[in-house]
Amino acid sequence: MAKKYCYLEPEFPQSGFLISVFFRDAENGMKFLYPMIPLFASIDQAVKYVERDEKRYIKRRIFPYGAAVYKLVCQDRLPLKKEYWTKTTGEIGSYERMMAFLELSKHPLLYRVVVVPRYYDKKIKDFNYAVAHPFYVSSDNRPLETYMLKSQMPVDEKAKSAAIYGIEEVFGWGWESKKLKKVDGSNVLGMDREEIN
Repeated sequence: MAKKYCYLEPEFPQSGFLISVFFRDAENGMKFLYPMIPLFASIDQAVKYVERDEKRYIKRRIFPYGAAVYKLVCQDRLPLKKEYWTKTTGEIGSYERMMAFLELSKHPLLYRVVVVPRYYDKKIKDFNYAVAHPFYVSSDNRPLETYMLKSQMPVDEKAKSAAIYGIEEVFGWGWESKKLKKVDGSNVLGMDREEIN
């Protein structure tokens, strides 16, 4: 029997949150930003997800000191095609994703993101959603289609569509202060430790 593709329409949430964590490497003092993969239902859920793994980060000698939290709003759908699974090249992996989100953090309001259904969760009768990759607001869907053909991000082959989300608000979250602060969104990388804590 032939494998079926693109037959189940995801129920994308109207809004959600992406969290990108600021880390400092204990060995060389280097700072870096890592975008978490899940689309979170709330800021609280996003923060708890990161805090849950704090011991694992510290064991690896990387120390979180803050985060950028982006409120995302669903704007459009991107129909998925069988070719996205059968002709993928896998050229875009986690490093390329991290670098793309680093660029987003310089001017977040100039970007939108594609959210993909990673797998269908039978317990909740819905897909698990991932914030996959950013794109300029001004771009059409061609870069999104190119991304889908080149990405290593798992996408459930049952899904009929991905979704395009715009960035509505940007917040800084202090790891030490546990406080959230709305920021103007012009340059998240410009936030320093003292500003967000």
